[in-house]
Amino acid sequence: MTAANRPPQPARRPASRPPRCSELPELDLRVWHDSSSRPQFAEQLSDIAHRSGFCYLTGHGITQQRSTKLLGLARRFFALPEEQRLAVEHINSPHFRGYTPAGRELTSGRMDWREPFDIGRERPALPLRPGDPSWRRLTGPNQWPAELPELRPAMLELLEELQGIGSTLLSALAVGLDMHEDLFTEWFGHQAHTRLKLLHYPSRPLPDHEQGAGTHKDYGFLSMVIQDSQGGLQIADEQAGWIDVTPRSGRLVVNLGEMLALYRRRALAKDVGVSPDGTGPRPARPQTAGRAVIGGASGMRRRRLTHV
Repeated sequence: MTAANRPPQPARRPASRPPRCSELPELDLRVWHDSSSRPQFAEQLSDIAHRSGFCYLTGHGITQQRSTKLLGLARRFFALPEEQRLAVEHINSPHFRGYTPAGRELTSGRMDWREPFDIGRERPALPLRPGDPSWRRLTGPNQWPAELPELRPAMLELLEELQGIGSTLLSALAVGLDMHEDLFTEWFGHQAHTRLKLLHYPSRPLPDHEQGAGTHKDYGFLSMVIQDSQGGLQIADEQAGWIDVTPRSGRLVVNLGEMLALYRRRALAKDVGVSPDGTGPRPARPQTAGRAVIGGASGMRRRRLTHV
């Protein structure tokens, strides 16, 4: 990329040590939709980006009643007989969509004990010719269980809704970074590779195995998580250590990710994690049966999910 076509860089803030974080701040998206208070919302979101990288979000339009129904639908998928889940296994899809059995994923060399179901925007597969970039295979259709036909329309509707919420947040963040509001919208547009991930964290396989999802950073720009009541998500703070992200009714958990950090050339991404069944620290994103969580969009600071 030449200097002529390199994206404009936001103004740098003076380096400062983030303050100790003991709980997540909360933003109300309705503040952004009020033109008189847009600057206030943008400044708050920018401040979060330079500090914890996480927040609770209200005013997004997804009611708690609807979240409960969506989590229940996710639980119904993970409760299907194993052969029906394996019929839509991730390895059958050249577009990286579908179900992955527990124990197939590793983080930092250790087994994650979770079952993901990956969903993308429903599009025809792109033709692939020799020499084409490998990212073209990301576009394509999803896999859906025939035994649960209502899963497809509910999750595709949610995916598009989260895409809209994410685009709004990125517009606000651009303003907070002293850039023009449409900066990120112009980058992504309708071709954005938005992903939705349903996650089930079964009971731990061994008494001492507490890693639902090991310590990691999400790679994308932005993540949004719908938690169930059991929780399990934790984020790392340099001074406070691991902090529980307590589920709150009607709230999305928003996290800014590594790709955004690379653009910003600052550490805007926290560590995260999750735990499986209730006795230890925890893992992150959608959970069911043991619990169900729904995660949308992409990106996150360091986190983990341990069994609870």
